[in-house]
Amino acid sequence: MKPHPPSYPPFFTTATNAFRTAFASLTPAQHAVTKLILRGHSNISIAGNLDITEGTVKQHRYNIYRRLGISSQSELFQRFIDHLGGQ
Repeated sequence: MKPHPPSYPPFFTTATNAFRTAFASLTPAQHAVTKLILRGHSNISIAGNLDITEGTVKQHRYNIYRRLGISSQSELFQRFIDHLGGQ
C-alpha cells in the first residue's frame, strides 16, 4: 500500500505554486543571485562570486523581490522554506 502524500491547506499550496511560478520567471542572472542569497552570501560576496558590481547585485535583488512580490530577505527565506515544505 502506497502512503498518501501529506495534505496541505489550500493557502499553502497556492503560496507554493505562486513561488514556483515567480521563481521560474527570474532571469538566469537573478537565479544566480537568488541562490547565493539563500546560501547566506552578502552583496559584496555575491558580486565577487559573479564578477559583477555590488550596485548590480542590489539592482538584481530589487528586481527579484519585485518579481516575487516580497520586500525583504527574510520574506525570501520564508517563501523558500514554504516551497520546500510543499514539495
